Amino acid sequence: MQMVFAATSGGFPAYLIVLYVLFFGALWYFMIRPQSVQQRKHQKLVSSLKRGDRVITSGGIHGVVVEVKDDTVTVQIAARTDVTVQRHAVQTVIGKVSRDDLRRQGKGRAPGQEVDDLTADDSGSDSDGAAPKS
Repeated sequence: MQMVFAATSGGFPAYLIVLYVLFFGALWYFMIRPQSVQQRKHQKLVSSLKRGDRVITSGGIHGVVVEVKDDTVTVQIAARTDVTVQRHAVQTVIGKVSRDDLRRQGKGRAPGQEVDDLTADDSGSDSDGAAPKS
């Protein structure tokens, strides 16, 4: 019995230090590092917002960016309906509004008149985008 106690009372074993270092290294690699990478990607996305980007906010609102300021973004969610949100509330950019979409003619407008709303409703057009037949 005396030999067992003598062998274990030698102090703090060095392998435990290595074990703790490996544990915290794995914790950093699997938990902290991916979160910081994701934060950097989101910061890059938010800083590159431009007028005409189709976005989804963190609240789930889909719309088109119509104005970008220092820390806010104005998003058009329907014809003549704009909301101003914090810039970091934009979760995803899902595309870009094309120039054709910006100049698209809406229902009941004269042939040369342009639509000033980015998300104008074309409920009167056919599925191929042609004007309705009278």
